[in-house]
Amino acid sequence: MRPRGRQVGEKRRLTPEQETQLQRLMVDKTPEQLRFKFALWTRMAVKEVVLREFEVDLPLRTTSHYLKRWG
Repeated sequence: MRPRGRQVGEKRRLTPEQETQLQRLMVDKTPEQLRFKFALWTRMAVKEVVLREFEVDLPLRTTSHYLKRWG
């Protein structure tokens, strides 16, 4: 028998490179430095950065999954 379902990393909205770039951006900068009106990294702030930087409109639930995966 072969494993069923999706493979790890399959059908993700962001590429691994984009994920790494976004994580680095969140560690190195605050939302205020990126000219957002947010003071902290919230799901909505991350969603807006993804839309601005990568032109990918993530649902809030998907944004939550990414943040949970990253710890």
